[in-house]
Amino acid sequence: MIMRLLLLFSVLVIASCHTAKLDFKPSEDSLPDAKVAMYYEQEIVIGEKIEANPAFLNKDNTSVTVSPDNSGLQVLPKNKSQRDGSPVYNALVVKGTPLTTGEVHITISGYTYGTMYTRSRKFNKTYTLRIK
Repeated sequence: MIMRLLLLFSVLVIASCHTAKLDFKPSEDSLPDAKVAMYYEQEIVIGEKIEANPAFLNKDNTSVTVSPDNSGLQVLPKNKSQRDGSPVYNALVVKGTPLTTGEVHITISGYTYGTMYTRSRKFNKTYTLRIK
C-alpha cells in the first residue's frame, strides 16, 4: 500500500512539473500571401490553451519585429487588454497595405512567466510573408 502511494505521489509530482510547448496558430512558418497595394489582415494566436490567464504575454515579456520596417505592415495586439488597460499579446493581428513585392519576416519572441506548475521559458517564432 505504501509503495502504491509513493508511486502515485511520484507520478503527480512529475506530471505537475511538465513544460508544455507554447503553440502558435498558424503553426506553419509562413503566413498567407499578400498583394501589393491591397489591404492585408491575418490573426496570430499564441498559447491558445492558456486563455484563462490573459496576462500571460504582455509588452514586458514579448517583442514583435517586422522586417523590413517600411513594408507597410504592422503587428498589433488584438482587442484584448488587462485590467490596467495595457495590451495582451496572446492574440496579434498582422495588418496593413503592403508597399512593395518581396518577403517580410515577422519575429515574435520573449519569455513566459513561471508558475507553481511550470518553468519560465523563452520562445521565438519567425513567420515569412510573401508579397506579390
